[in-house]
Amino acid sequence: MVRTFPGPGHSAEDIRVLVASDSELARDVFTFSLLRSAGLEPVASTDINSGLAESARTLQPDVILLVCPGTGATSSIAEVARAGLAARLVLVSTGFDPRITGNLVQAGVVGIVLESQGWRGLEDTIRVVHSGGFCVPQSIAGSALGVKPAREGSLNARDIQLLDLVARGLTNSEIASRMNVSESTVRSRLSELLLKLNVSNRMQAVTEAIRLSYIEPTRP
Repeated sequence: MVRTFPGPGHSAEDIRVLVASDSELARDVFTFSLLRSAGLEPVASTDINSGLAESARTLQPDVILLVCPGTGATSSIAEVARAGLAARLVLVSTGFDPRITGNLVQAGVVGIVLESQGWRGLEDTIRVVHSGGFCVPQSIAGSALGVKPAREGSLNARDIQLLDLVARGLTNSEIASRMNVSESTVRSRLSELLLKLNVSNRMQAVTEAIRLSYIEPTRP
């Protein structure tokens, strides 16, 4: 069942969030908490195992918040990713299982929030992934997801070009135009770069790329 929320008091610039969980209580808690968050607008809540992709197609959220999904939710999440929607997927988990989390990342999740990070951590993660980043707690990124620090020669010419454009402050739309690709391709490649560099957002990626001498620091 899908419950929609008109979101009075929110603006067109707010990040639109679809809350999905197999627990009605969890859906209600996160939805009403989002209503109190500046810049975030919960547009609806839905059962994660029933019609998630269809809800996402209809509502066109910016971010889909996956609250404590069970092992059976992977197929629903993968269906959303295959649909080619613009929505970014964020996982909220009370615990951490490397196998389950790894499967969800492969299915399209680009942000992970652990219970220990609190509400501020969730808000920050939503904003990072909405801007095109891949946001995973550093404590689990390496060992749990198999992420290793970038090695010399591990980035190709297109990776370096993309990082250079990010360093110059271009938006995903501007980068897509420069590189003659779609915005979704830019987001996908940025996510891959964050994994390669073992970082969690665009700024960290640029800093690491400069440290490894892939790109030069930008000058005003």
